[in-house]
Amino acid sequence: MSNQIQVITDTATLCIYDLQALKHRLEDTSDWWSIPEDELLEVNLGNVAFLNVGADGLYTMQQVEDIQQPAVQLWINVSSGQLYAGAAENVTGGDLEPEDGDSGQYITLEPGVYHLKIARNEQQIEFALLRTEHQQATNEFKDLIRIG
Repeated sequence: MSNQIQVITDTATLCIYDLQALKHRLEDTSDWWSIPEDELLEVNLGNVAFLNVGADGLYTMQQVEDIQQPAVQLWINVSSGQLYAGAAENVTGGDLEPEDGDSGQYITLEPGVYHLKIARNEQQIEFALLRTEHQQATNEFKDLIRIG
């Protein structure tokens, strides 16, 4: 299962999400998520995980089986079974979605709700996706997710 994804970001933010969960943002501006209220809304609805890493640059996102001491935990909807993990500047919006060649990768999972655990060590971001029995993902963050 060891997916290792090389990601370059120039917005100091990474993301993990199912494209179907953000289809309603397709015709929005490409930087809709730079508005904190919009970003927080979609994270709390379980539609996306935005991970502010504190600096632009090259990061390795590594999918692992589980994380014992995660820095961040949240619930995420995987409605189509196709998750995108990569740079937030490629998130759905501005009539665009991530494409081959963008900084990131697709991960195929069984559709459902997942417990997403995230940990960081320097430029290495580990994440675990654990299937749950929940019918809907919801989170209760008061502030944006920062792992940097």
